[in-house]
Amino acid sequence: MFTLTLVLLIIISGLCWIWVLSHLTPKRYQKIEEELAGSAVRSLEEFFLRLPVKTLLRFYLIVALLFPLLAWVYVDVKWAAITFLFTLLAPPFSYRYFKKRRLLKIEKQLPGMLIALSNQIRSGTSVGSALKSFKGNMTAPLGQEIDELLRQEKMGKPLIDCLEHWQFRLPIFSIKLVVQSLVLGLRSGGQQSELFLRLADNLQQQQHLRERQLTLTSQARMQAKILVLMPVGLYFLLSWIKPEHTALFTESLVGIFMLMTAFFLMSIGGWMVKRIMHPEDER
Repeated sequence: MFTLTLVLLIIISGLCWIWVLSHLTPKRYQKIEEELAGSAVRSLEEFFLRLPVKTLLRFYLIVALLFPLLAWVYVDVKWAAITFLFTLLAPPFSYRYFKKRRLLKIEKQLPGMLIALSNQIRSGTSVGSALKSFKGNMTAPLGQEIDELLRQEKMGKPLIDCLEHWQFRLPIFSIKLVVQSLVLGLRSGGQQSELFLRLADNLQQQQHLRERQLTLTSQARMQAKILVLMPVGLYFLLSWIKPEHTALFTESLVGIFMLMTAFFLMSIGGWMVKRIMHPEDER
């Protein structure tokens, strides 16, 4: 019953794709492709990647259709559905994961930049000149952000506008504090070295508290992950060792409904656990 349901869903999906493609004129196709390419370009630009976006999109569509088809031909329809779901969910989850890692690296680099900035201001350098001295001298990812700021400023955009655009592009609290301090220094023109030093010390204390919080809650976070993933692991283990024990969930409509309901409730539970354990992710 489960196999028949999946086959019907795949057939219906195929018919829907055929209908869409038959009604898709070249102009509509070009418009959709441009919208998808624009969204992908914005996502890649956050990581300063200059890649052929349209080629990547076409390659992804081929992979998203080819891998499930190969799994269906050489394994079975269940693995085809799992492969299709994985190829569908992998890009957005990967994007969020790498974006979070990049923002954390930038936050760790900010105190060092502020200390270097304060030292240069003490020696008589202005805030704008001190920022320009960082060009090509800082490691990624913060170095990439500074280089992008200076590139925009070189193209004729005021440095203050570049900084304000930066805090909107990277919506994290530490960047907002740094940008407000830099804008204040550029507008007032006074000695801001002590302000930058205090801000660097505050950011270092926040990072230390965050790392201590992660250390103290590491056991609870691991238990939460195990509680969320254990039912899934047990289901696949039982379906491999004793398929007859899990046949009810795949061979009847009631079982399929129960399986989908359980998956939905587990997803909500995992999301709630993530909100509790990582409230900073919702900033």
